[in-house]
Amino acid sequence: MKRLFLPILIGTYFLTFPAGLIAQPVILDSNHVLQQPFPLYLNNAGFFMDGPGKMPPDEAAKRSFHHFSHYFSSTDKHLPPDKTWWVKVEIDNRLARDTTVIFYPGFQNFVKAYQATGGRYTLVGLCGNMLPASRLSIPHFRQALTLPVRGAAISTFYISIKNLTTYQVDPFRPYLMSRTSLSEVQEKLLDKSRVPDHIFFTGIGMFLIMMVYIVIKWLYQKDAAYLYYAITIFASIAYFLFNYFKEQNNQYWFAEYPMINHLSTDSFIFLSMFAYWRFVRKFLYVDKTKSFLGKYLKAGSNIILTTGIISLVYAWTFRDITGLIKLNSTIGVIMLIAGLYVLYAIRKVNQPLRRFIYGGLLSLVVFYSLGAAYEMVRDTPYAFLPSLGSGTPLLMIGNILEMLFFTLGLAYRNKLETQQLADITVQKAEAEMKALRAQMNPHFIFNCMHTIDAYIFKEQPEKASSFLNRFSRLIRQVLENSQYKLIGIDKELESLELYIKLEQERFDHSFNFRIDVPKELLNNHYKIPPLLLQPYAENAILHGLRHLPANHSGGELVICIADKGDTIVINITDNGIGRTAAGQINERNGKPYTSMAQQLTRQRLEMMPGNSSVTVADLTGSGSTGTIVNIQIPKIK
Repeated sequence: MKRLFLPILIGTYFLTFPAGLIAQPVILDSNHVLQQPFPLYLNNAGFFMDGPGKMPPDEAAKRSFHHFSHYFSSTDKHLPPDKTWWVKVEIDNRLARDTTVIFYPGFQNFVKAYQATGGRYTLVGLCGNMLPASRLSIPHFRQALTLPVRGAAISTFYISIKNLTTYQVDPFRPYLMSRTSLSEVQEKLLDKSRVPDHIFFTGIGMFLIMMVYIVIKWLYQKDAAYLYYAITIFASIAYFLFNYFKEQNNQYWFAEYPMINHLSTDSFIFLSMFAYWRFVRKFLYVDKTKSFLGKYLKAGSNIILTTGIISLVYAWTFRDITGLIKLNSTIGVIMLIAGLYVLYAIRKVNQPLRRFIYGGLLSLVVFYSLGAAYEMVRDTPYAFLPSLGSGTPLLMIGNILEMLFFTLGLAYRNKLETQQLADITVQKAEAEMKALRAQMNPHFIFNCMHTIDAYIFKEQPEKASSFLNRFSRLIRQVLENSQYKLIGIDKELESLELYIKLEQERFDHSFNFRIDVPKELLNNHYKIPPLLLQPYAENAILHGLRHLPANHSGGELVICIADKGDTIVINITDNGIGRTAAGQINERNGKPYTSMAQQLTRQRLEMMPGNSSVTVADLTGSGSTGTIVNIQIPKIK
């Protein structure tokens, strides 16, 4: 019998282990008044895990409660989400007076405390970072609730805890404490996460000053790159302010709607990423090209914005923070890969501006990494670590450096645009002098200069530069060709094509043109007088095609060159309004038209050896309008 005594004793101990522990209430007397936080995860509380349902406290009271170690191997574990956890606490108040005890579970989503009295269970306390502020037991403090304890009696409490996620919650280490010890804990928590105000608000001030400057530049220059960067800065300011008030004073901007506060950080991150991608696209001018990078950045920014809206609507509708975090984590990985590709693609952009992009991103990566590292080691006793409270100051430094890089980049970009416009203005003046020396049609010169001025006024340097380059090429060719009495047909057609394309752009591509010439004529190097065809093409465009009604199917100018024995035949045909209608328009405008260029061309043809002629006729029949110019010149090598 004596041999069986020890095994029976050990078995009885383990069978009664939970009840034995729960039977040890927390004692309150003159020697034990919770001046220091009392850990409940030792031997003075029972724990029970329910499923995802909503078990009432009377049902939970009938369940078997276990020791903390039954569920957790250490005190740094989080409560698994989507399950309800129950804690049973008994407090033996040996003092004669009623008192209040603080139950401190740390940051959890929903915590409710019920007091058992004569078979009834009364809700006596609430806390949690997902509860409206008006329902908190302790004003402005979401990590603890109050338990009313009667004097000279044992009070029993059943406390339910439920988390939607492990995001923004503390490891589960429940304590009991007095109001005095709670004040000390609150102060320690604030000291732990308190960012020095002078550091924080200096950073916010720099953000605000730069945002105002960028907005003013956008209002003045109407450059979308400034607008998108202003949005990026605004999102950063809002992100830091939200986190500051939450970390410093445990305050939320939307105290009665905690879900909004939980979603706000993700909202500003999505907004910042969207504006950032759009800014890079505008900053590098890839939006004005048909490059793959420009399309990629535009599509990527649209996907970011759409995905952000969908994920936030989903989280708000279903209150599914866990799903939001999983979705955003997946999106974060995808966007990281996409961002790495953008960095790779940017290196192929042949612009000095890309250096500012790399500098800004490098600053972000370095200081965000330092901020994350500081958060991991800030609780360790490293004497060399500065007292920053959290990694936020390091994140702000990274953003400020990035902001300086991009602001300098925008200034440099503006300098390049100004220089480019100045160069175009100088080239324009030089082109005017060349055109005057070439004695070209002054109306054409004036109209080209007006087109360039319009592009400059609209701040479209690329279009102005392209138009000016083609105009300069035309002037140069006219100057070169005018030195000779005869030039090759290929050179004449090259100048003619340049001229028609300039007029085509001036009139918003309201007409098409085609030049047909047999290769034999080009290969045999036949020659014709320079600027022979340009006056007739000009007349067809300005007095025929330009006046076509808006509902017309489209103007057409065709230059056809044919080989007819010893003669070269050139036909210039247009489907414009015709000479009669054009003459009526000129009469109504009080500007009778006489083409000096055409008269000079006729005289030049008459001076050529052999039989040369030029005739102009109206197109008739089947309602068609327009003119056809027929030029015949002898073959000359």
